Amino acid sequence: MDGLDTLKKIRALDNPPEVIMIRHEPSRPPSRTKLGAYDFLEKPLSSTQLSLIKHAIDAKKLRRETGP
Repeated sequence: MDGLDTLKKIRALDNPPEVIMIRHEPSRPPSRTKLGAYDFLEKPLSSTQLSLIKHAIDAKKLRRETGP
């Protein structure tokens, strides 16, 4: 199973977590809104990119507090 198949399975769960995909190919990522990923990052990761994890956690908390 590749990463996009894994993402689809995760998004099909009840109350799925935010998913940040990390890619090693320097290509344009698929539309994250279409696939349900919070965002796509490319290796090597910078400290700025790593701060995205906190934003994803905050977004998940906000959705949990306000409902679907």
